[in-house]
Amino acid sequence: MTAPAQVEKGLIRQEEVILPEELVIKKDNKGRN
Repeated sequence: MTAPAQVEKGLIRQEEVILPEELVIKKDNKGRN
């Protein structure tokens, strides 16, 4: 299920949608720890 679909169904709030760029940053940070 895509993020917009999850928002439509009320599973997650709009603010909680993770952008691909944010996901990459989080992965990079985990890799450095």
